[in-house]
Amino acid sequence: GGGVNVRVYRQIGVVGDFSVYTGTGGVGNITPLFDYLIGPRVSLPFSRSSRLTPFVDFLVGGQTLHNGSVQHSYYFGNGNGFALAGDGGVDIRLTRHFALRGQAGFLHSNFATPPTTTSNNRWRAATYFVYRF
Repeated sequence: GGGVNVRVYRQIGVVGDFSVYTGTGGVGNITPLFDYLIGPRVSLPFSRSSRLTPFVDFLVGGQTLHNGSVQHSYYFGNGNGFALAGDGGVDIRLTRHFALRGQAGFLHSNFATPPTTTSNNRWRAATYFVYRF
């Protein structure tokens, strides 16, 4: 996954997030989920000189399921739908332009995959390498 964070004010930014999760249930059952989300992020450094900057965000957008399954295509097809996520984490500044990020949160989506309706609820956690302009 990856993303972009543009600061609107000193402590408030707008985040765009894209991630892919691929599930497999055998040789012929590959079902990737594509998440594309956007929303506000609030970050509050402990102090001006602190290397730690905690943050929280709330993102909305969509999720796409692609069923590449040979075995289970009779059960559900491809689908798109609404998704939302809430995350929290911390940036650890290494230099002026580089930081490490750890974050965790929850993602929910609900979309139609004919002939059924599918919902996806999952915890997510990630570490990122951050470049700051």
